[in-house]
Amino acid sequence: MGSLRAGFSLISLGVLFIVFFPFQWVSVRFGLAISARIPILFHKLLGTAIGLRVTVTGGKKTGFPTFLVSNHISWMDIVVLGQLAPLSFIAKSEVAAWPFFGTLARLQRTIFVDRQKRSNTGRVNDEISARLMQGETILLFGEGTSSDGNRILPFRTSLFGAVTNLANRNADNHGRIYIQPVAIAYQKLHGLPLGWQHKHRIAWFGDMDLLPHLWAALQEGALDVDICFGEPMKVDGNLDRKKIAKLMENRVRDLFNDLQYQ
Repeated sequence: MGSLRAGFSLISLGVLFIVFFPFQWVSVRFGLAISARIPILFHKLLGTAIGLRVTVTGGKKTGFPTFLVSNHISWMDIVVLGQLAPLSFIAKSEVAAWPFFGTLARLQRTIFVDRQKRSNTGRVNDEISARLMQGETILLFGEGTSSDGNRILPFRTSLFGAVTNLANRNADNHGRIYIQPVAIAYQKLHGLPLGWQHKHRIAWFGDMDLLPHLWAALQEGALDVDICFGEPMKVDGNLDRKKIAKLMENRVRDLFNDLQYQ
């Protein structure tokens, strides 16, 4: 049954890609507003095919430029979070070169960052700032890598400079830029609690190869995922990027722990 389930999920992914690709490509190519909405439906349908059951607490800040900061556990995070709101992700530059998945990332207007080049950080921060001011929602996985699903890793500080730079750029931006913590937790498998010793069945971290993990995870079936949006925080010039990163780390950890013990 597991192999049949995984095969069905992969076939569904292929069919959805074939159906949605031309519409999204044209939308992104010509800057159409619908390019932000098409991925939501794509991820919802894919999540249903995989067997994801998502429960959301709170909601994304609307009406202002918002920089979301989340923990990171698995490649499934993209499918889970991508179905909740129009948003773009920030990913390591290697993802852009991945067959198929790199194309999916580009179609969602992912911002790629080369963490090995410090000079690249400034360019990425400028792109994040520009897109925030255009009203887009950008999501950063604050840890800069994925965890084992049982804890929150320390947040990297470099890309938080985008929101502090934007807040300080001119007085008009003060009180208009928001940063919002988000926590994701994989809680149950087939309705049974997913204990710490089994989180590796979903978590993709360390030196795990993507394709074997993807195949194994897709065999698992019905998976309950909890998402919690924390209180948005206005960004101004009173906090630097390191302080904001630590504050968001603590807030995401609190939200994550609340999900674990609810």
